[in-house]
Amino acid sequence: TPTRKVFRARTALACILPLALLFPVLLRLGINTSNLGVRSRLTLLRGAVEDLSTELLDWFLVRIPAGGSASLIDGPGGNVLASFDAPLLVVAGGSDLLAPPPAVRPAFEHAASTEKRFLLLDGGGKPEGSPTFGHSDMPSSPAAVQYLSPLIVDWLQSGSETGEGADVRITD
Repeated sequence: TPTRKVFRARTALACILPLALLFPVLLRLGINTSNLGVRSRLTLLRGAVEDLSTELLDWFLVRIPAGGSASLIDGPGGNVLASFDAPLLVVAGGSDLLAPPPAVRPAFEHAASTEKRFLLLDGGGKPEGSPTFGHSDMPSSPAAVQYLSPLIVDWLQSGSETGEGADVRITD
């Protein structure tokens, strides 16, 4: 809306991008760099960031460090997942430092959905040869197309939590 205050994250990223190139360790916050080549990493960084409302930015930069929560379970609106009863697939990447598996797991546990699955892609399970995923390479890397996409398709086609692909480090 025109009256909403916005933090121009894309503009800020343009200033930070050269630092990420000089210090690749910064990329590991959002990407498992072994899943993407250099050109793909740059493309992802340029396109993956959207402008944020200042209210949301405040939520992450002020509330959480002060001991607050960014959870959908105990946030300001209460447990919004308690009424979520649609089929649910929760996917966590073992190298995801922005939304690590222990932070994602409660969404699965507290959702009212009866058809739900939790997939942990940490390189230790199946499918054979599957890598561990970070936050942004999980939906966008060639490895995701090869290993994650078929699991999502299987889940969508199965219509239940016990369909094909149920052997991928699942904890129900």
